[in-house]
Amino acid sequence: MTADDPSFSRQVNLFDTGYLDSLTVVALSVHIEENLGTPISDTDLFDPRFATIDGIAELVAEHADPTPDTTADP
Repeated sequence: MTADDPSFSRQVNLFDTGYLDSLTVVALSVHIEENLGTPISDTDLFDPRFATIDGIAELVAEHADPTPDTTADP
């Protein structure tokens, strides 16, 4: 919750409340892919969890590589 928007929370439905629409969901998915290295599929976009911040975090965590790359040079 923020002082600027007291109705906003990690559990609020981002589509029902107008925080996300068809254009911003594309921008968000690109942002997640580019900044977190986590691919977002069409299936993910239609997953009910993608409607909330907590749900998006769950999806990203599920797609995260569980094993660190130990072959990379430090």
